Amino acid sequence: ATLDTKRLDIVYSVIEGFPPNPPNARGGYKTDSFGLHVEKGTTEDEVQKLCKKYGCTLVGKFTPASLPSCYLKIGPGPALEALIQQILSAEPKVTTINLNYFEG
Repeated sequence: ATLDTKRLDIVYSVIEGFPPNPPNARGGYKTDSFGLHVEKGTTEDEVQKLCKKYGCTLVGKFTPASLPSCYLKIGPGPALEALIQQILSAEPKVTTINLNYFEG
């Protein structure tokens, strides 16, 4: 399945702040990864450069036609919210992101 996250929804969520996952939650969002949605024509090389710039790692395959196009794992440095805000503010080829959820 694909995830089609609207940019305005995620921008609002970043401004409002992500609520913390409850302790021992059986589901929630991962705080160390997120899905990246990019403009048509974006290459894996461009995503790798973005990863290097922001201290992320590409997880799995980059598939430009998928939603999301790939998942990124964040490294040490800015927290998830701050990193998402930086990327959405500075990277014109990134159309939106989605949080990476877990269950169970």
